[in-house]
Amino acid sequence: MKVSVNIFTHKRAMLLDSLIESLIENFQNISYPINIIYHEDISHKRSYDILFQKYKNQIEVFNREKYKINKLYFIRPQNIMWYIKFSWMRSFYDNFKFLLDNILKNSNTEYTLLSTDDQIFYRKKNIHNKIFDILNTNPKLHSYRLNINEKFTDEHFIDDNYDIVKNNIGSEDKYLLWKP
Repeated sequence: MKVSVNIFTHKRAMLLDSLIESLIENFQNISYPINIIYHEDISHKRSYDILFQKYKNQIEVFNREKYKINKLYFIRPQNIMWYIKFSWMRSFYDNFKFLLDNILKNSNTEYTLLSTDDQIFYRKKNIHNKIFDILNTNPKLHSYRLNINEKFTDEHFIDDNYDIVKNNIGSEDKYLLWKP
């Protein structure tokens, strides 16, 4: 199964470079292009431009921009209260939500990975098909946090002979157990 990758970045081009390089090298479920939501800052623009040129065939860049609130937004009284109560948001209101909604809506995969630019894939990672099977049983109930566990030593994959079962230790516990 393929997974679309969406990365959020601001003022950290070197970290983003390490993440993209490690994704391309180690994440086997990747679906291209890698989507980058970028919050431009003039003092970091040149480093990001170089980076975006380096990966131009693997990434698609979306720039966050200031967004003007539509006057129709104020038809609802709750929105007026929000606008008054959170006045600091007026200067930071941008198109982030709309960009992300659009990326997810136009994705060519069923699954998505959301990441900040300070992550790295330091070894090979493949999301096992059994994980996708669990996610498909009830997408509103299940999600998967992409962590690499050092206990999986056979090339860092989940062995096909492993069973994946829900943890029954406590009613609040939603972790999965791996049983050989």
